[in-house]
Amino acid sequence: MYLKLIPPSTIDRHVMSIVSILSSTIGLLLLGFFIPIKVHAVDRFATQLESTYTIGKNGTVHVKAQFSLANTTSTTYATHYALEVGSNTVSNIVVTSNGVQVKPTTTSQSNKTTIQIAFPDKVVGKDQTRSFVVEYDTTDLATVTTKTLEVNIPDRKSV
Repeated sequence: MYLKLIPPSTIDRHVMSIVSILSSTIGLLLLGFFIPIKVHAVDRFATQLESTYTIGKNGTVHVKAQFSLANTTSTTYATHYALEVGSNTVSNIVVTSNGVQVKPTTTSQSNKTTIQIAFPDKVVGKDQTRSFVVEYDTTDLATVTTKTLEVNIPDRKSV
């Protein structure tokens, strides 16, 4: 029987090279978790909004928000939409989509009302536009005190 003894220094070099390769691989994998990668989302819709606020003498504000959603791709279309209003005193909500009245679903919590709209039809195709109007009344946007009317209109970022 023939037995060859390998000196300990040779074994150490082999073990060290394997450990070095493993630690480099693990290090590169972990580094991938910490390096930010830019991801560009596709804008599926081009959105336009025109809002009209009509203020009554008693401080009730009637809001009319006219939306246009244009499809930017040929394969994506809007099936629903949600609008968050910074008030929980929203009433008389009316939604029309492409001229047809749609019954919205509403939820209120923490001084916010969410108006959810499920569209009854499909508007499919690139550059095809869905138009819809959301109207409602609220008493939280205006305050009448003696001869002063104070109005708080939200900026576009919060709409």
